[in-house]
Amino acid sequence: MLCRLALLLACSLAACATVDIGGPANELPYRCDALVVIGRVTILSEENIPDPAPFPYWQSRWQVQVRIKQVIRGSERRLVVPATSISHGELRDDLDFLAVLNPVEGGGYFLETAAPWDVRPRPRLVEPCS
Repeated sequence: MLCRLALLLACSLAACATVDIGGPANELPYRCDALVVIGRVTILSEENIPDPAPFPYWQSRWQVQVRIKQVIRGSERRLVVPATSISHGELRDDLDFLAVLNPVEGGGYFLETAAPWDVRPRPRLVEPCS
């Protein structure tokens, strides 16, 4: 009985960690000055972020590289760009992502959001600019 309860608890917590209740799962909002690309994300380093919430260290700051395969919105001449991201889990480096990158000082980016590109339905951008 205890084993079944532990399994049920683990499954319910895993589902909660991946759901974005802000909108449909395949819609990605972006800012007017954002760079939107299809590419691969490689993690370079991780730093835990202390948090007084009930789950201390549940988020990390990631230093990543984004290998750009295709630019969807914006302009970038480099094929590899540096970025920082804050999340509770790391991105797989063997998948292509539709990534929203917001520019920061120094020529880098902040990885705002990313969704696997090869899933169905494919992620789509929510158009904020006219």
